[in-house]
This record gives sequence, C-alpha cells and structure tokens, in this order.
Amino acid sequence: METYIEKITHMPKCSEQPNNTDIKLELITMLKHFLDRKHISQHIEEIIPDIRNQNLITYPKEAIMKAALAIFLFREGSGNKFDDDSHDGDEKYSRANMAKFIDAPENCVPVIKTIETFIQNLDKQSINNLMIAFFKDLQQSKFFKQHPQIMPGDFFLLAADCVHTHTYDHPHHVDANGENDCDCCLKRVYNKGTEKEKTRWLHSVLVFSFVFECGLKLPIYSHPIRAKQVIGFETTSEYSHKQECELIALKYTLPIIREAFPRMKIVLLLDGLYANRPVLRLAEEYRCGYIIVRKEGCLTLLAKECDEQASSSNHKKNCVKRCRRVDGQEWCIEQKYAWFNSRYLGEDVSTNVLRFWETRTKEGEEAKIYECEWLFSWRLSAKTCELAARQARLRWEIEDLFNTLKNRGSNLKHDYSRNPRSCFNWQGLSLLAFGIFELFRFSEAVTQRGDWPQRTLAHKLLSQLLQRPTIEIFSEKCLSKKIQFRYHFVVEMIKSNEIPQKEVEGELKTG
Repeated sequence: METYIEKITHMPKCSEQPNNTDIKLELITMLKHFLDRKHISQHIEEIIPDIRNQNLITYPKEAIMKAALAIFLFREGSGNKFDDDSHDGDEKYSRANMAKFIDAPENCVPVIKTIETFIQNLDKQSINNLMIAFFKDLQQSKFFKQHPQIMPGDFFLLAADCVHTHTYDHPHHVDANGENDCDCCLKRVYNKGTEKEKTRWLHSVLVFSFVFECGLKLPIYSHPIRAKQVIGFETTSEYSHKQECELIALKYTLPIIREAFPRMKIVLLLDGLYANRPVLRLAEEYRCGYIIVRKEGCLTLLAKECDEQASSSNHKKNCVKRCRRVDGQEWCIEQKYAWFNSRYLGEDVSTNVLRFWETRTKEGEEAKIYECEWLFSWRLSAKTCELAARQARLRWEIEDLFNTLKNRGSNLKHDYSRNPRSCFNWQGLSLLAFGIFELFRFSEAVTQRGDWPQRTLAHKLLSQLLQRPTIEIFSEKCLSKKIQFRYHFVVEMIKSNEIPQKEVEGELKTG
C-alpha cells in the first residue's frame, strides 16, 4: 500500500482540462478566430509595405493595421476614443486584451498618433488591395458556391455610387504658401458674383460594393474624386457636378476592377446619373452587364418610343405581366411589369427597358406606391422580368452601406486625419472593416447568440474586450479551439400569382 501511494504521489499533475473539453467561446474570442480564419494578418503582411526604420520598430505592421481596423470594428467613432478605451487605467484588462486582440507585444497598444504616422505613409491603393484580397479569399474558399441562394443569377452584382464624406469652409491642408494642397478637395462656389457668395471644399468617394440578396454587402474598391478631374464645374448645379464626378471616376476605376477580376461575370448596378451612351459602351468594353436606373428627363427619346409602343395592343398582350400576392404582414401587393427589348439609342448602342409598378394595400393603412424604370444589358421576357426587377432593387443596398458608415457608429464624416493621403486611407479602412464585420455578423456562430443591431453587437464585443479577464477570452485553450463559421442566409422565396390577361380590365392604379 505504501508503494502504491508513493507511486500516485509522484505521478505528473495535469493542471489543464482535456483538450476535448467543451468551451463556450465569447463573441470577442470568435471575432479573433474569424480574423485569423480570413487570413487578415497574412494579407497585411503580403500587401502593406513597411518603410519604417526596422531598428526602431516597436509594433509590427500587422498590429498597427489591426488597431486601425479595431476603431471601426468596435464603432469607436474616433482615434481618441480608441486611445481612451485601450489605455484606460480603470479597466483592469483593457490594455492586455487589446494587445492580444491585435497581436501586439504584451500589454502594449499603439496610440492613435503612431497609427496615423504609419497610415500616412501608405499608398492610396494599399487598402483597396486589402479589400480585393479579402474578397478573393472568400472565392477561393468556395463561399459563394456554397451559398448560391444569395446570388439571384450566375453573376455578381456590383453596385457603384458616390458618397459625400466631408465639407470644409476652408482648405483643411495647405502648403507653405497657404494654398490648398489636397488633390481630393472639390471646390464649390455658391451664389458667385453676389453678396452671398461662399466657397466650400468637398470630399466625395466613388465606392464599389458587391451586394447580395440576403442583405450582405462586401465593399471592394473606393476611388476619391480628384479636383483636377472636374475643373470648370465649380459653379455648376449640384446635379451636373455630381454627374461629372461620377462619370469620370467610373471611367478610371472600371478598368482596375476588371483587371482584378478578369474572368468574373459582373453586372453593374448604377443610379440614374449613368443612364447614357458612354457608360453603356464602357460597360460593353469591359465585358460587364448593367442594370441602370432611368429617371424622368433622361434619355427622353427612348422614353417617348417606349410610351408609343406601350399603347399598342400587341405590346399589351405580349410584353406586359401582372402579379398579385400577400406578404407575411398581410399587405396585398400588386405588381405590373412592361418590357421593351432592343431599343436603339444611336451610335451603335442598344438597350432593353423594364418598367415596374407596385401598389401595396392593407386594411387600415395608407396605400404605398412605387414605380421605377431600368435599362438592362440583356433581353427581358415574362419569365425573367420578376427576377430582373428583384435584382435591380438590390442597388439600394449600397445606400444602406453608406447609412451604416455615417450613422451607425463608424462615423465616416469624422476627420480621422487632415492629411490628404491618410484621410483617404482611413475611409478605405472603414470599408474594409465594414466587410469583415458584415460577414462575421451573418455567421451562425453570432446569429445563434442573438439578433442584435450592428451597433449593439459592436458594443458587446468592445465591452467583452475591455472588461473580461484575459484568461477567459484569450487563453491558450480558447485560441486553440477549432471553430467553424457556417452561414444560413435567409432569402425570402417570393411566390406571386400571375393575373390572367382576361381578368385585367384596365391598368393598375399606379400604371
């Protein structure tokens, strides 16, 4: 017995639980796993140059870039807020946990001044290259082939639109002579020659984002509108100035997009500013399909021809479709589609037109009416018109993206920097962080914990990062646990009943 007891006493002690013990990971731990799974550090290492003196480096470039992304991932709203949170003496674990999250040296977190200095030295294409690499990583992992339901077609819908980010009453960055030296400041003169004359300097960025039917949005590229591109438009109307900015920017950026994705089937989703022959030719030149809004007063001859054809009995019989359905909230939805194929615009350019009307009625509620018209690069029919209209309406997803960046914590209008180069790089970082956060929040690992608004989820993540003991969220056991990020995208299957032609006594009220 003494020998047996002595043998047990001298057996090696195991202070850790078996590796297969089930551990419930916190959301912040899952976010760190997600960043590693999407190879964010590897992309930074391969794409972001480091021109610093290597002998004086305290923080690796991956840690600095992740710190910059953290400002947007956690909806900090400013660099100073990031400094306050990550170096808060009242929060016992804030510095240690932030250092772990961004893979910085132990208990060391770069301050915003260090981050800004690094970002100032980045080329303006560096962040774009990171966004492209992030998206290509999803392609290589077969993400889109595994979730075909989010793509209404065998192509990618690429929405493009301009977002206004800043307005200044005076140049925000000047040279030694006091002259504006920001090449992205668009000068606007209002009430020229009058006592009310005033000058403003604007920043606008053309953003490209892939959009999907479940609400997923993945920004892919941003291009600042440069002042030299719109010389002579300082006093024109807001519409003319915006149109000139966006048309020139599209001409510069579409070749870059095509070079990044040479074999991808791309359909451009564009607003009414792009409804013209040069854009249609440009899309054809770079092998892109298109869905473009046509607004009142644009392509008036085309509108007149469609009006004339719409009045013919043959068109009413063969190129008009009406549907009716009731949605989950008891709204009665009536829709009408009318299509006009192979409409010639001149200069060897033709297009196809879809007109759409929708009326929503419900007892006790005011009727809701919506109508729109789009140009399509492919022919339309009774079988394809419903899907085509659904695809076209996804263009509004990019407007929701801009709304999120401005009003849901990312604070896009905030001056993260006054330096012309880093100002644009900060905007790119906000887009990259949006794409990362967007994909993360759609994962089942997150949705099973709760259905939170984006800002609430970001605040939960930050709260855990600042207040949970390091060993609870970033222990070796937590970081070594394998986790799969699966997705269950909810895409509404819309079933409409076609109204037989003989039952239609007249046009819909909205028609």
